[in-house]
Amino acid sequence: MKSGDLIQSIKGGRLGIIIEIFGDLDPGDPWVRVQWTAPYNSFEWCKQSGILLASNKKGTTKVPFSGATCESGSL
Repeated sequence: MKSGDLIQSIKGGRLGIIIEIFGDLDPGDPWVRVQWTAPYNSFEWCKQSGILLASNKKGTTKVPFSGATCESGSL
């Protein structure tokens, strides 16, 4: 993990961004400062063991109205 990584809380599933890592006390499980994005913007110090890197896999998304065209000419 590094600053700027998108993470997810194990406990609540919130998404956040790593701001700072403080590993002086316990390099194996450092304190991580996170800016949470939801339900409201806030900062919190968490142990690395309580967060996961957010998956950047793209799910299957369906395009709404696939096959629709804009040919009517009306507004």
